[in-house]
Amino acid sequence: MERIIFDAHCDTIYELRERGARLRSNDLCVDLERLKEFDGYIQVFAAYIDRERIKKRPFGDCVDAFKECDDLIGLYHTEEEKNADLFAACVDFGGILNALGEKKTAGILAIEGADALEGELSNLNYFYDRGVRLITLTWNHDNELAGSIAGDSGGGLTEFGREAVCAMFKMGIIVDVSHISKRGFWDVYELAKKYNKPFVASHSNAYSICEHPRNLDDEQIKAIVETGGCIGINFYADFLSEKGEAGVDDILKHMEYMIKLGAERNIGFGTDFDGMSRTPSGVSGVQNMGDVIKRMEKSGFSQEFVKNISYYNFLNCFRKIL
Repeated sequence: MERIIFDAHCDTIYELRERGARLRSNDLCVDLERLKEFDGYIQVFAAYIDRERIKKRPFGDCVDAFKECDDLIGLYHTEEEKNADLFAACVDFGGILNALGEKKTAGILAIEGADALEGELSNLNYFYDRGVRLITLTWNHDNELAGSIAGDSGGGLTEFGREAVCAMFKMGIIVDVSHISKRGFWDVYELAKKYNKPFVASHSNAYSICEHPRNLDDEQIKAIVETGGCIGINFYADFLSEKGEAGVDDILKHMEYMIKLGAERNIGFGTDFDGMSRTPSGVSGVQNMGDVIKRMEKSGFSQEFVKNISYYNFLNCFRKIL
């Protein structure tokens, strides 16, 4: 069986910038040398935006969310140019297929935290032209688009948030509801039904298995399934188990639970590599993704289920949008 992986979320680009590291080879969770060992790898790279952290930067560094995001995107494209033999930045479905055919990592550019838009729809067009094809609407703070699940307001989509989400559906930018407030989630769901478009939770787990606010309740999981969207299982230990420690079996528990809710065609990986403080036992980076696949097979997952969860579900979802 081919070892192909689709990972819907990592924060590696931000960590490259912070540590002065390089994408080809590093001591982070993700690098190209390890990715090339697979038969194919599709990786969503997020330009992670934390407005509160930006405010604390020394004078002379990035002073707003737009510039912070643009700088991270610049780094992403610089790494693309330096590693053209191993890496291809993809902006449409054909590009993903071409990258896989050439045995290159297929990179998809995302923004985590639409604070980067600075409340201007023109900035959405700008980032689309820069190659962004997925936007996580909020991070851990409320912003111009919506309330965050970790924010103070609990608010849904703002007027600007509705305009931005509608524009994203029309443009072919994937709407990501990981981190958003519950009211915001249901506002996105209503717009998704109106436009007949899927949306995703790129790195979120099942609340019924681990009662963390960042995880999705049963009705949210069913709503994503209904629209044909996808959910990426997050590997952060705190989201996998209330014990704060987790292993590969905990990853499988979330998968199995969502499958019981009808999500066998709607789940995949959203590891959150390089964006978490504690990985599961036995999974310290992309080099261990093959071990996760083997554990799925040993647990009785059919080959079709393994293929779907490993890459096909997210690939099919992105095909619908891109």
